[in-house]
Amino acid sequence: MVSGLIGFTYSIYNVAVAAVSIERLQKILCLKNAEPYLIQGEDPDLVVVMKNATLSWVRPDKETESMADKEISTFSQLEVKPTLKNISFTLLKGNLLGVCGNVGSGKTSLISAILEQMYLQDGSVVANGTFAYVAQQAWIFHGTIQENILMSEPFEQHRSHGLRRSYLLQFWKMERTFPVGERQLLCMARALLRNSKIILLDEATAAIDAETDALIQNTIKEAFQDCTVLTIAHRINTILNSDRVLVMDQGQMAELDRPDVLQQRPDSIFSSLVEAANASGS
Repeated sequence: MVSGLIGFTYSIYNVAVAAVSIERLQKILCLKNAEPYLIQGEDPDLVVVMKNATLSWVRPDKETESMADKEISTFSQLEVKPTLKNISFTLLKGNLLGVCGNVGSGKTSLISAILEQMYLQDGSVVANGTFAYVAQQAWIFHGTIQENILMSEPFEQHRSHGLRRSYLLQFWKMERTFPVGERQLLCMARALLRNSKIILLDEATAAIDAETDALIQNTIKEAFQDCTVLTIAHRINTILNSDRVLVMDQGQMAELDRPDVLQQRPDSIFSSLVEAANASGS
């Protein structure tokens, strides 16, 4: 009798969880896709080119839609303001571009723009190649590390060196619960096993301690040495060796130059970020 009541209670709980999941899936399925705007580049040496690109998370024509409720209309007009404004830069083949800035400056939106997840209002975005993306929030699903990394793709034994560097091969067949740092390591291993020539790292080591972060940075330099890398910095020291640094501020490009040049400018945002990082010991 008691076991039956317990089972019935669990059934009600599972139904409630499933209902929430279905509701979330319905919202995702009903989302309108952004109109394609990414142009396939012809010059292999120009991996990413953005020219006066202005982008928003809201459809540009949403502001003109008729709405009876004035408050909703006003809110919509506020939303349609561009998130990224007049972005212009060129990412050359084999280069490492570091992106930094304060919270809310538009760093993650920049990667979203390259991945064609936003709405283009003006300008152009050109890309040449395939992407491997390591997001700020690492997502994994229930299963072994092998299943999470391969994601139904065949395993190439000669590329397992990337897994050894990421310390994941020893847990290859295991199912286990991962802390946030190890989840990001797992996502890094996914990128290592892809044959993508453009690597996008969105604060990919934000939840990893400094020592492990240093090991990962060395891995990135070795494993991705033939790739073009755009990395958003959580620790400013991780982009000091970049070919160039792009500093974002309120959705706009504030600075773009070599890191050593920017550091020599006492009034630059980048030099202030470096000084703040040194003062905090991060």
